[in-house]
Amino acid sequence: MSHASAAVMHGLDCGGLRLGTVHMTRNRCSGGRKSQTLHLHPAVVPAEEVVLIDGVATTSLARTFVDLARTTPFETAVVIGDCALRRGMRRENVDASLDHARGRLGMSRARVAATFIEPGAESPGESISRVRMRDDGWPMPTLQHEIRHGGRFIGRVDFFWKEHGVVGEFDGMVKYRGDNPGRAVEREKLREDAIRDAGFEVFRWVWADLRDFERVRERFERTCLRGAAR
Repeated sequence: MSHASAAVMHGLDCGGLRLGTVHMTRNRCSGGRKSQTLHLHPAVVPAEEVVLIDGVATTSLARTFVDLARTTPFETAVVIGDCALRRGMRRENVDASLDHARGRLGMSRARVAATFIEPGAESPGESISRVRMRDDGWPMPTLQHEIRHGGRFIGRVDFFWKEHGVVGEFDGMVKYRGDNPGRAVEREKLREDAIRDAGFEVFRWVWADLRDFERVRERFERTCLRGAAR
């Protein structure tokens, strides 16, 4: 299994992938074929780039990421790569897979994605937000920064701009869907109040805002102004 099918086998975030076709790689230099349900890729696959998942030979996390980074949009590749890093993919293995695949179609795109991925983006929404920030020319934030105040741990925030004193939170809303959403809202408000008491301004955005990121940028700029006025 390879490409999107390998991503499924590894349990990666596959929301941006088309999953109607099974992808397999045959360890040879030619002889690929494609039908409505099967895409057979010809390529040399080193032994270290093959793992067994439930007894099924599957390309490794690094090889899977590189194959997808070559063949999918940048945003999709970043979502896959961020998730793979959280699942244990090592950067040295990515470098090795990039080297093994050199000369193949899409390698320059794959190398750009490989330099951008980060394990600190803990959800597809956070990964896509980072891509939007990059495309819009934002200063890049620190991910999963710990806020402490008076020697007390306040929380770990999604995005942090130290130079502006600003915290950004992508709100995927999952935390509010449990048995007691009211209590989750209360905890989140108390946490945000504590972050502000520590001297930082906070702004938020949700999935719908990713379709019109201009609104998020305006929110960010207003928050930076408030931070500067403190």
